[in-house]
Amino acid sequence: MHSYNNEKRRDILREDYCNLRANYTGFTVSDQLVFNTELNSKITPELKHGKAADIDGLTSEHLLFSHPVLVVIISRLFQLIVHSQYIPMQWL
Repeated sequence: MHSYNNEKRRDILREDYCNLRANYTGFTVSDQLVFNTELNSKITPELKHGKAADIDGLTSEHLLFSHPVLVVIISRLFQLIVHSQYIPMQWL
């Protein structure tokens, strides 16, 4: 199993991604995109409802009907992941 949290593997994955993006004709993605609260606030209501829970028992309804501050916390979490370039091992 590969470790995705080392610099060499990160560089390989980034190069693979850039090579694949070279032939892409849709919306361009830049390193400047961030996960902000507004983006997460727009996406959360669009999640499909009535689907099975994930391994932790969470459903889209948990996010939809949770306290509004959760969107801020999730946005900050994703920003930290992008900034630190570290993916929690439990998510792999």
